[in-house]
Amino acid sequence: MDKKYQSIFIVILLVVLVLGLFFSGKTVDKVNDFVSCVDAGNPVMESYPRQCKHNDVLYVEDIGSDIEIYFRNELYEQAVENAGGFPIEGFNPGLYMVAFPGFIPEDFGGAEAIGGIWAFNQELKWIEFNLGGPITSADGTLNDKGLNVLLKNLEKRFEITANSEVDVDQIISMLSIYKCGFDERLVDACISLYDPVCGWNDPDKIKCIKYPCAQDYSNGCEACQNEAVAYYTPGMCPSA
Repeated sequence: MDKKYQSIFIVILLVVLVLGLFFSGKTVDKVNDFVSCVDAGNPVMESYPRQCKHNDVLYVEDIGSDIEIYFRNELYEQAVENAGGFPIEGFNPGLYMVAFPGFIPEDFGGAEAIGGIWAFNQELKWIEFNLGGPITSADGTLNDKGLNVLLKNLEKRFEITANSEVDVDQIISMLSIYKCGFDERLVDACISLYDPVCGWNDPDKIKCIKYPCAQDYSNGCEACQNEAVAYYTPGMCPSA
């Protein structure tokens, strides 16, 4: 090959290689959200919500809808109040069930947590992501995604769609149920204390015609004096 044509060929080849690398780089660069930004190795800003920057574009972590955020905040605040304080490691299913008598193990099935996920198959089991890795006191604490799943499970169980803050308040109130025990049924007289509760009727004793299947009582003692009441929740009964 003539030296002149050989030089031209080499120049063309180099141009093709450079253009190929340029356009391939554009194709590979698929960062378009917070997750892909983190996966690309970019640093995460510890704000709330967290942020990640890639090629001068700022991506914000999706922490859920306004209703999901409201549910997480309200559940957390009431859990702290009911439990008498904030656990250092955060709330795992066991601690949530202590704070809210109305929780059942099934509610936490599929809920993601720090270090793993909670699965329910006849019983609640902990599945660790990093098997054999370090175990901390925070492992099992539900994260935001896990709490979003928790809300979906509660919507299904209570047959309430959380479209508003009122719906969320109703769901959380259902978790604060207090079952009428045998001793409470035997009380001769209740103290004259006004601490309103909503007494929910036992469906085996009273057929529900219209929601809510309940009525207001001055306090929990008075609610449990009615043998038709299965349990009560704090505050006045929700409106129909």
